[in-house]
Amino acid sequence: MEKKAQDIIYASVGEAHVKDKTKKYHDPLLKLYHGRPLCINQNEDVSRCIANGAMCEFRVDNLDGGIVGLDYFGSKDLHNPVVVSPDAGGVYRAKKFKEGLMHKYDMQDIGLAMIVKQRARAGLVDTMDLVGDVSNCDCILVDDMIDTAGTLCKAADVLIENGARRVFAFASHGLLSGPGNDRIANSKMEEVVILNTLPTSPQREANEKLTMLSVAPLLAQAIFNIHAKKSISALFK
Repeated sequence: MEKKAQDIIYASVGEAHVKDKTKKYHDPLLKLYHGRPLCINQNEDVSRCIANGAMCEFRVDNLDGGIVGLDYFGSKDLHNPVVVSPDAGGVYRAKKFKEGLMHKYDMQDIGLAMIVKQRARAGLVDTMDLVGDVSNCDCILVDDMIDTAGTLCKAADVLIENGARRVFAFASHGLLSGPGNDRIANSKMEEVVILNTLPTSPQREANEKLTMLSVAPLLAQAIFNIHAKKSISALFK
């Protein structure tokens, strides 16, 4: 019997252990899957592809949730906007977010800054230093995930201390575990924007500083492009 190619649509947060991070579309990615991705073949039959404990190496399309954040912040009335990475490892992500705002919304005067963390020991941040100028600027802290929000809230404090006008934050995944939700509610940030990649809760709904955006349009367009044999990366250009 002739084998048919399959398109694998895998939507997961925290179920896959990622060995290599991707920085551009179609980067090879090596994952150990513990989840059950949906496999949709050319006959449009839906089956389950179970790869528990199996090492699978293949090309993937990374659906960058940052594009949803771009549309939200691009429509805001921002004064001297500066995109800020909360740590050195996230500079590429922040730079990409900045370039997206410049390209899509013609924000030519947008700045870039980052926070440098000095750790006293593992898991304990001693000092946080700012690299860049945020005086009288509206800052957008950009990260991939917010867990307990401790680092994010401290980063916002550093920005305010250095003269920031307002501080916003954006992350694709809002875990908000432990005291995360309360920390954001009591923080100096104006607004924290996350995507609905995780279930919400009454506590989150009651948090006036928390805004949740839907990824449904992005996923729908990506699925359509896959079935229509169109480019996925074109969604992010």
